[in-house]
Amino acid sequence: RALTNLVQNAIEHGGRRGKITFRVMAPARVEICDEGDGVPLAERERIFEPFSRLHPGGKGAGLGLSLVREIVHLHGGHVAIVDATSGGACFRIDLPPA
Repeated sequence: RALTNLVQNAIEHGGRRGKITFRVMAPARVEICDEGDGVPLAERERIFEPFSRLHPGGKGAGLGLSLVREIVHLHGGHVAIVDATSGGACFRIDLPPA
């Protein structure tokens, strides 16, 4: 569910302007990056809070990224937004090794 939410987010906020990159790296890292406008540094923690949205009035309830964070934390991991080489948003999930 966490990955689905991040892919949907990339499609809605950056997929129309370019490609979406999905990377899986060892030991347990996943990145989903788009070529949209990205997320301002000042907003990168806040957007993981429930009901938080970058664009008020847009579609959605602002729960998708909050659910992503909760799911990842339940698995002992961490999710963050890092700078994408494409200039868009890049969500990184790190999970503990199995």
